[in-house]
Amino acid sequence: MSKRKKKPAVPAAPAANPETPEQAVDAIPADTQTGAEQPESAAQEIPAQPEAVSPPEAEPAPAEQAAPSAAAKKQRSPMNPIQIFLLNALIILTVLWLLFGFLLGLAAAPNGDMAPNIKASDLLIYYRLDKDMQAGDVVVLRRNDTTYIGRIAARGGDTVDITDAGQLIINGNTVSEPELHSSTPRYEGFVEYPVRLNDGEFFILADHRNGGEDSRYYGAVTTEDLLGTVITVIRRNHL
Repeated sequence: MSKRKKKPAVPAAPAANPETPEQAVDAIPADTQTGAEQPESAAQEIPAQPEAVSPPEAEPAPAEQAAPSAAAKKQRSPMNPIQIFLLNALIILTVLWLLFGFLLGLAAAPNGDMAPNIKASDLLIYYRLDKDMQAGDVVVLRRNDTTYIGRIAARGGDTVDITDAGQLIINGNTVSEPELHSSTPRYEGFVEYPVRLNDGEFFILADHRNGGEDSRYYGAVTTEDLLGTVITVIRRNHL
């Protein structure tokens, strides 16, 4: 009868749950208890990674070969300097024509009837579109194919009279004019006083009352006779 071989004894496994915390700590291997600390030899064994080498940057193309930008194309004008000058001159002339043809007017004082405020040959700029002219406004008017400069003394609805002593009377009231240096004489044989003005009529007087040509000479004027209200006086002798 053959003899059976005996199996070696297997040591018993340690208890899964230690009875005390001290026993649990003792059961952990020593190299695990040191935490994340690794021996220096392990760090030395890691081979160094080669540094990444960036490719060389491409050199910019020369300025001569670079295509023109969109901004440079926009700055180029299809017209030469002479054409640009002529275009600007045409625009300026058009604006001046519209300005002085419809809005403003330019006239020269024909004589010294408005002296000393306006002298002969002074340039006057007048406003054409003034539809509400008042007494005291200086106006440019056209009467009997002649240009006159005068000041409105009365308007439609007023009554004008001039005494033998040279006093101006409007609606029965004597007008005080301290800025004038002479009286307002009548011009016999031209106008009969008192003068009653209808709507749209004006009585014009020159500042130089002794000898100035105004409504005492050519009578009352209408709105159609008035060219505009003077807004600027330019002295010709100061140009």
